Amino acid sequence: MHISPVLPIALLLLGAAGILVLPLSTRLRRWSRWLVLAVTGLAGMLILLSRWARPMVVVLSQWRPAPVFNTLLLLHADAIAHPLALSAVLLMACAACICLLYTS
Repeated sequence: MHISPVLPIALLLLGAAGILVLPLSTRLRRWSRWLVLAVTGLAGMLILLSRWARPMVVVLSQWRPAPVFNTLLLLHADAIAHPLALSAVLLMACAACICLLYTS
């Protein structure tokens, strides 16, 4: 099974953008809670599914200015990163739900 570790991160960023945009409209404000739950659920499922995938390293950027950095920007997806990713998703979901509860 091949699931890119960048996919849950992109999904969470799109969800965060949706959370910022949806409350601006009075018609769409009631859907923002469901967006938080949907994005968090999808990201959590992707992280859990990637648990059974092979460990991988994704190169996020090949750009490296020689005088400043002598390394690449890498994203490691292995057994150590999965609990950290899952706890980050749950923490972000709790924070988003609390913000949405206090703004409405």
